[in-house]
Amino acid sequence: MPYLPSSSLVPLSAKIYHNPHNERVDKLQLMVRNRPSDPNANLNHISFAWPYSILEDKQGKVVGFLMPEVVGSETLLKLCTPIMRRKYKLETNWYFLHVVARNIAAIIQAIHLKGYVLGDIKLENILVNNRALPTIIDTDSFQVSDPDSSKIYRCLVGSEGFTPAELIGVNIADVDQTEVHDRFRLGVVIYYLLFSGPPFRGLWQGGGDSLEQSELIRRGLWPFSGDKLLVPSNTTIPLNILHPDLHALFLRCFNEGHKFPHRRPTAKEWRGTLEAALKEVVRCGKIDNHYYSRSYGKCYWCERSSNLNLDIFPGKSIATVTPTPSPKVALTPLTNFTENLPKGITLEMVNLPAGQFLMGSPDSDTDASGT
Repeated sequence: MPYLPSSSLVPLSAKIYHNPHNERVDKLQLMVRNRPSDPNANLNHISFAWPYSILEDKQGKVVGFLMPEVVGSETLLKLCTPIMRRKYKLETNWYFLHVVARNIAAIIQAIHLKGYVLGDIKLENILVNNRALPTIIDTDSFQVSDPDSSKIYRCLVGSEGFTPAELIGVNIADVDQTEVHDRFRLGVVIYYLLFSGPPFRGLWQGGGDSLEQSELIRRGLWPFSGDKLLVPSNTTIPLNILHPDLHALFLRCFNEGHKFPHRRPTAKEWRGTLEAALKEVVRCGKIDNHYYSRSYGKCYWCERSSNLNLDIFPGKSIATVTPTPSPKVALTPLTNFTENLPKGITLEMVNLPAGQFLMGSPDSDTDASGT
């Protein structure tokens, strides 16, 4: 019998393969048998679109699988950059993006604890809804290990800009990856969220043409590497606007981690540090959609808007000029996940009024589950 979600109202979609080889079929069957419990099933949210059951044709040949259909979400690709946000009429703010980053780290931490490696993390593979709850899709590309035979079913694909230096120029399909490789990818995703673009981009100061992104990653060159070959542009958002501990994690990920990959921050470290940083995010006293880190001492987005005549978090003017702290986002206890998730790992949620997709105001006290 195929497995179906506990609620008959959960929509399913099918992914069909054309002539899948035996190893792919074995991997799918293993994933169906070893599906992680969804940490947000009690919230009617899907954290990862995991294969629920195998699909076979009339001859009994495997042709694909059923998975939960994700609705009401957009890809991080649309959310991360101002150009895409304007194009798709999505509104957000820095507080909301911190929450999304924290929740992605929590989900990836849970996946790593189950022994899986994502392998192909990219913006298109992560969706997010207006409660800042992410969903990871294309899970059938994960690297999966059989707990009985120890056989590893590798991730066969990678994405430019998210592949760590040690795997560039290597055939991904020949590599048994570890969560250490995912640490780099997660760092890139979080950087995209908080800085509205990729980390490995800046003004090239070396001779000849500027290097391709993969070569910059291979050489560990980014605007904050300390190497003068690539420097910040006038639109590069500085690292020091972050909470100091979060600032330090990015340096560890892309500087120290370039030479010593195991020193890159884990998903658990990103989650914990983002939680601490969120407590220090305050609302600007001048623009209602500006949020900044208290440690920076002033609203960076007002400062940037004044200098560049460009506001990537446009909002309305407000009368008071006294910064006020953002209310804490409630940590909702998760159920049905104790076997995979240590105590203390929860997802933060921001609940938004219907019709305000990705507005991200933390000022509502409405229960995040919508009940």
